[in-house]
Amino acid sequence: MVYWLASASAGPLAEARTETLTEAEAIARLPPVLNSGHGLQKQMRATTACYFVHADGTRQTADGVTTWMVVPWEPAVCQADLEEDASDATVLAHACRVMPQAHCPPIKSYEATLAHWHGSWPLGWLYCDRTIAPQRRQMKNLAAFTAGALVYLSVAMPAFLALRAGTASAELRLLHLISYEHMGIARVSCVAGCTCESRVWDAHRIDRRRNVSIYVEAALPVTFSVPSEPANGGASPRCKLALRVLGRTSSGEHRWVIARLTVTSGVATGGRGGRVVDKITRRTGTVVE
Repeated sequence: MVYWLASASAGPLAEARTETLTEAEAIARLPPVLNSGHGLQKQMRATTACYFVHADGTRQTADGVTTWMVVPWEPAVCQADLEEDASDATVLAHACRVMPQAHCPPIKSYEATLAHWHGSWPLGWLYCDRTIAPQRRQMKNLAAFTAGALVYLSVAMPAFLALRAGTASAELRLLHLISYEHMGIARVSCVAGCTCESRVWDAHRIDRRRNVSIYVEAALPVTFSVPSEPANGGASPRCKLALRVLGRTSSGEHRWVIARLTVTSGVATGGRGGRVVDKITRRTGTVVE
């Protein structure tokens, strides 16, 4: 659009300031619209599937919403001092226990929410429909507050990846909260239906100029396993991820919050991610020099 307007003002239409034109004559003098031949097609080749969490952690459909999918989630709690590189595919057998799916209390006040928990954070992961912050806003998310909290996320392989049997590479991006206070360190790994290199993400960030709490995307290159035959009922293959809050922390606390996931094809995988997506709160009174 910028190119088009600039070309119009620099070209024959510049004469329109001193010349009276009919609408048809003006349209005829406009430059051609920038098309896919100028590079836009290359920028738009990537195909992305979006996922969100639901209060019913077993749900796999989005109630007719075709542009978003649901990620079933299974919470557990592990020993807080569990070794960092322990296999998240097998830890349930010896160091963790399955937890029932739990929800944040339906309280709008941040202070009242803390009072509900009597000053002690709950174990495991919780589904919340609001952010856990003084300035609360509606946002579906999964939140953990203690070391050892483990959640399994079952991500359905998008249809655009199922081109042939074998494997399909993509980039998974996880939208999560970072802040200058309260946040912990988590390890993410692939445990079934896909492969990836495990990553450790620290959600505690301090800025020299201004401290904020924001949501960012962290990138995880994954390879889906594509079966030679469709699954029973035509269900999509799933990539099962594990995200575990570690015992070590750079903030003194262990909070971790997941808002949504995306799976993208057609882009180069790799990198640490970290693109700012949505600002949640800002405290200009607390600045670390």
